[in-house]
Amino acid sequence: PLETLRVEIREMDSLLRTVTEVGVQFGAVRKGLGAADRLRDLTSLLVDLLAARHAENGVGASTGTLRARSLAEELRSSLDHFQRSLAVDLERVDRELAGIRDVAHRLRLIPAQTVFPSLERSVRDAAQTLGKRVAFEASGGEVRLDANVLESLRDALMHVVRNAVAHGVETEAERVA
Repeated sequence: PLETLRVEIREMDSLLRTVTEVGVQFGAVRKGLGAADRLRDLTSLLVDLLAARHAENGVGASTGTLRARSLAEELRSSLDHFQRSLAVDLERVDRELAGIRDVAHRLRLIPAQTVFPSLERSVRDAAQTLGKRVAFEASGGEVRLDANVLESLRDALMHVVRNAVAHGVETEAERVA
C-alpha cells in the first residue's frame, strides 16, 4: 500500500500561505466579537435607563415603557447568548486552524533518509574510481527536515563523503578487517 505522497514544495507553501491568510481574516472576525460586547453594554444601559424611567413614573408606568424594557432585556439576553456561542465557535475554529497549520508545516518536512541513496551511490562511485572498498552506513533517517535545508545538507554531505573516500578516511569496515 502507498504510505507516502509527494507534494511540490511550492504547493505546500501555497497551502501554508492560505492557512496564514485565513488566520489573519479570523483575527478580523474575532474583533467583531468585541463589537458584540459593546452592543451588549449599550443594551444594558438601555435596560437600566428604562428601569429608572419606570421607577420615576411609579406604579402607573406606561405600557410602552414596560414593553420597551421587556424588549431591551430580551435583546440583552440574545446578545449574551450570541456572544457566548460565537466565542465558543471561534475558539473551536482557531484550534482547528492551528492544527491544519501544524500538519501543513510537518508535511513540508522530508525524512533525512531520502538523501541516503544518493550519498551511498556517491560513496560507491568514489570508492570504485579509487579502487577502494567501503561500507556505507547511515542512521537518523527518520529525522524530518525542511526540503531546502535537506538539499543543502545533501550537497555538503556529498562533498564530505567523496573527500573521505579520496583521502582514505578509515571506515568501520576497514578497522575490522
